[in-house]
Amino acid sequence: MIIRPYLATDYDSVVQLLNDCNIEPPVEPGDLNGLGLVAEESDRVIGFMWALVSTSTFAHVDYLAVSDDYQGSKIASSMIVIMDKLLISMGVRRYEFHVEQHSDRFLGLIEKYKGPSKIQKLRPLHIFRREIL
Repeated sequence: MIIRPYLATDYDSVVQLLNDCNIEPPVEPGDLNGLGLVAEESDRVIGFMWALVSTSTFAHVDYLAVSDDYQGSKIASSMIVIMDKLLISMGVRRYEFHVEQHSDRFLGLIEKYKGPSKIQKLRPLHIFRREIL
């Protein structure tokens, strides 16, 4: 298994992974113009993490998904560590993310994550995405 930068050619595989994980995928490839990581094994995308980096020291992580076949293999933890290093190298000092209510695995990972930073649950939020046609 390797973790590498997201490429535009990964879009269809990433959408399939997100759908398989019951996570709403981006509408079009251009929506993934931030910083992405792909976990891949045997030319199959098995994990994905994506962050939108603002012009300041802040980023927003919108996607973290791992194929059901690879749950418990520490792929998500590895992607978080790599993403942290990449964001720090860009000057980012904090990021925000939301967790889908049905994502017990990710909630468990966040509760157990012992990285160099602290994780703060801000408050229960409802996050809405609006598509303007």
